[in-house]
Amino acid sequence: MKQTKNNAPIPDAPECVRNHLGVYACEPATFRELHAALVAGRLPACSAAELEERKAAPASFEVTVDGIAVIPVRGVMQRGDSKFNDVANTLKIRKQFREAAGRDDVRGVMLHIDSPGGAVAGQTELVDELDRLAAVKPVRAAVDEMACSAAYWLASRTGYVTANRLAQVANIGCYTVAYDETGALEREGIRIIVVSTGKYKGLGADGSVPPELVEEMQLRVEAVNAEFVRAVAEGRGLPLETVEALADGKAYSGDAALERGFVDAIGNFDEAMNDFVTQLNRERETKMAEEKKLIGEFQALADRDGYEFAKEHFGKSEAEIEIARRDVKISKLETAFAALQGERDSLSQELEKEKARVAELEKENAALKEPRARGAVPAGFQAASAEKKKPMFNSSKEGRN
Repeated sequence: MKQTKNNAPIPDAPECVRNHLGVYACEPATFRELHAALVAGRLPACSAAELEERKAAPASFEVTVDGIAVIPVRGVMQRGDSKFNDVANTLKIRKQFREAAGRDDVRGVMLHIDSPGGAVAGQTELVDELDRLAAVKPVRAAVDEMACSAAYWLASRTGYVTANRLAQVANIGCYTVAYDETGALEREGIRIIVVSTGKYKGLGADGSVPPELVEEMQLRVEAVNAEFVRAVAEGRGLPLETVEALADGKAYSGDAALERGFVDAIGNFDEAMNDFVTQLNRERETKMAEEKKLIGEFQALADRDGYEFAKEHFGKSEAEIEIARRDVKISKLETAFAALQGERDSLSQELEKEKARVAELEKENAALKEPRARGAVPAGFQAASAEKKKPMFNSSKEGRN
């Protein structure tokens, strides 16, 4: 239980304790100063109301007239707010990354960093969120005074890092601390007995720091550091072996940082912002020119080969487009040939019908031309004449009687 400046005690809740324990990626001098102030009671804690106010504060950020979202990363980094001082709450920073990624008025994001690093807890989630942001928006980092350890881990994943001439950067490495309290406990006459289910369960719970505990802590620190080094090498485009050789916990500034590839430029925040805006404007002009060129090329293709052809084949190589043109031509010829074939078949049917009709006419004509005896009357005409010559009255005797 800590007493606050307003005499409103804040309990050391499990969440609070977790935020301050574990492996650290923090500039050691800063860590020592904070720890000494905390132990000596010189690190004032805020009131419960102030802490709740901090937690409830929105994860907001400034967007400049040029569309640059400025996201601050200031103070010791940890997952959550602190009752002792203002910290770089990585949970809120992650929310800011997500918001910036989805806002149409944000053209790019600048991380404004002045941090010694902090707790490793939550660091990989923060870096992953930054990577997702960088996939949709350009991201840069501007370092005021310090981007060490976890803060540099974050900065290295941006596309461009500008640092103040005296700013400390890199400080790549991780550590954790174990306190041997056996002497103090012995002086106080306290003896702790640990009952556990295995060799490593509860190791160090009695206040001691046995070699087995140190070994386990070393393995954990090295595992975290391996991820740290890999992320920096990938983010900065440096060989893994180069970063491993420089991952000795040393911080660099100015030309030394520039020569080792830890930063891209030396300058203050305003210079970093101006350069970012210039780059974004240049990229926008280039993009507009490219789009205008593409529109012209598409229109030319549509004018020559038709809109549907252009829509289907635009963007392909000249060879592919030429093959597509030949395919279209062949298809048209095949269609025309099929139409002609159909017309030919129809005409052939008409021709056969006409031939049959001609054959019938020729047969009739031949019949008319057959020779007849003199005075012979055509059979049909004879039948008709005989019918006409029949007497209207019977001339036989029976008829007269």
